[in-house]
Amino acid sequence: MTLENVLRGSGDIGAMLAKCWGLSQVDATSNRIFVQNVKARDFSPCEPFVLQGRPSIDQTGCFELTNPPGFAGSLVDHKAQSGRPEITDKQEKISKARQMKEQGKSYRNIARELGVSIGTVSGWLSQ
Repeated sequence: MTLENVLRGSGDIGAMLAKCWGLSQVDATSNRIFVQNVKARDFSPCEPFVLQGRPSIDQTGCFELTNPPGFAGSLVDHKAQSGRPEITDKQEKISKARQMKEQGKSYRNIARELGVSIGTVSGWLSQ
């Protein structure tokens, strides 16, 4: 988390600020919020921390500090991994794709039967 991506590249606004804290919700169900100081002009900021809203805010009216400063790590540690899921039994599917190609099946039929994209089948068979 940086000043530039917290303020979406607003350099003039970032230059005017004396301090800026970035907030990112990392879990919607428990309302967990990752908090990090991204600009501290005249003080030493604390390390990033994580606050949790539910269920404690409903019960006590206060947020709960689940990861205090020094124990929260970075924002990447709390965000869910993105990207495509890994293909299960990849080597087995590659060998099946080669067999099916030898039988004269089209890339579209191979992809449909193996549950992958046509581009994936094309990449496997071009190797």
